[in-house]
Amino acid sequence: MIKLKKKICKTCGHKRYIFSHGNCLSCSSKTFKPIKKKKQVKQDDALLSQKETFLRSFLYWDSRNYLTGEKTVLTALKPHNFAHVLSKGEFKWFKYYFKNIVILNLPQHVLFDEFTDEKFQARKEEHPEEDWDKLFNYVTQLQQEYAVWIENNPHTYKL
Repeated sequence: MIKLKKKICKTCGHKRYIFSHGNCLSCSSKTFKPIKKKKQVKQDDALLSQKETFLRSFLYWDSRNYLTGEKTVLTALKPHNFAHVLSKGEFKWFKYYFKNIVILNLPQHVLFDEFTDEKFQARKEEHPEEDWDKLFNYVTQLQQEYAVWIENNPHTYKL
């Protein structure tokens, strides 16, 4: 076991056991502020608006999967079932636009986000009922809508 040695405190100058930053226990407690307790975290406004956007999108698409047209129950849906058609980073102003969000199941959402030709062709062969052309046409339509929106709102283009 290591034997503690008494040293001279930087603040009071007495020979004592050093606690922190060259100070004894009593001087350390006087010079350093106590650690504050964390305040209760308030719910983020963006999170609230995301939930509201998901609900509005759910109602807009009549609770149907965009590719298959199957109806879904709101209580069965999770955040991963809502896919942004245009990326949130590149198209910042459509991040909370309810028409920019469609309902997909998890494998469809993953494929749409991480699009590769091989995976897409395999998925298309396994599930011919999914209308991917409809989704890709919708992407083009939303991009055009975004371009028109930016032209009409030039002051909001740069964040």
